Amino acid sequence: MLLLNEFIEVLFYLGVTLIIELLVLLGLGYFNKKYILILILVNLVTNPIYSIFLAVYSHLFDSEMGIILVLILEIIIIISEFYIVLKYFKDKYSKFEIMITVFFVNGFSFLLIEFIKYVFSYYPLFPIF
Repeated sequence: MLLLNEFIEVLFYLGVTLIIELLVLLGLGYFNKKYILILILVNLVTNPIYSIFLAVYSHLFDSEMGIILVLILEIIIIISEFYIVLKYFKDKYSKFEIMITVFFVNGFSFLLIEFIKYVFSYYPLFPIF
């Protein structure tokens, strides 16, 4: 049952991340379907890996994750997304524009997800979390 709860939690945060990043991307004016699709596909790969890595670390070391570990993982995700998006859109957008977009999308998503986790830690809305 423990594994099912964690799987549901990973899916929940993946869904929230995708919604947040899509809204931020649209808010920045990116209505290119290919750009949105690539960002969604990248998140479908990186977000579960990120969540599973943090869950395994938490269980192995039985401690709270340090902010340094979380930030290192976020930097790896930003760099990965930057190079993937750059590969497909280097002719359409500048490197600077892609980097700023990926940074804003991931930064806003990270901050909002951390806020949601903080709220859930004090107000357990879902019994599985």
